[in-house]
Amino acid sequence: MNIVGLDIGYSNLKLAYGRSDEGIQTAIRPAGAAPADRFGTRFDGKDQDDFLHVLVDDMPFIAGVSFDRAEMWERSLHSEYPRTPSYKALFHAGLLLSGMNEVDVLVTGLPVDQYKDEARRAELERQFIGKHKITPKRTVEIAQVKVVAQPTGGLFDMISQDDEENPAIDEDARILVVDPGFFREILQNLPFCLVGVSRPWHRLTA
Repeated sequence: MNIVGLDIGYSNLKLAYGRSDEGIQTAIRPAGAAPADRFGTRFDGKDQDDFLHVLVDDMPFIAGVSFDRAEMWERSLHSEYPRTPSYKALFHAGLLLSGMNEVDVLVTGLPVDQYKDEARRAELERQFIGKHKITPKRTVEIAQVKVVAQPTGGLFDMISQDDEENPAIDEDARILVVDPGFFREILQNLPFCLVGVSRPWHRLTA
């Protein structure tokens, strides 16, 4: 089974991918993405080595680069980010980095306040599932999409590093994962998830 975990953030594109019966590989790239004509060229006319060339609705985009590389293109820092062309370009860049043509399960995340909106979760699932033309010669098909609250990534990372013989986390544990996020005023808008017996997802606003 081909599995891709994709975190398209405001600052970075984070990726974990591989087959369920093999090891997982990871990658991280800056979350800059803009139409290809917003980027300069090298003096020798060759392509930049760090550019990821993708298509967004048949328009050439460059993704996975520092934000200051693009000219005359505004960075998206708002709650509608998943609906922007830059977000879609980063999604395609993640699929390109995975090297897969077919993905059985893609897991991605939303901020806790957006995750609690069932309609927004369903919209993102519809956006990701199906066939995606990521380059002129490459199409990737995604069979299933799972959307989780973003702080759970930190939780699963902690669990994966836990000592199996003497685990610090057991079935009775209650775990608090705090995820301040990017450009959040921590004392005014603090998202977190509480994993325990009841009400698994909470968001605190001071």
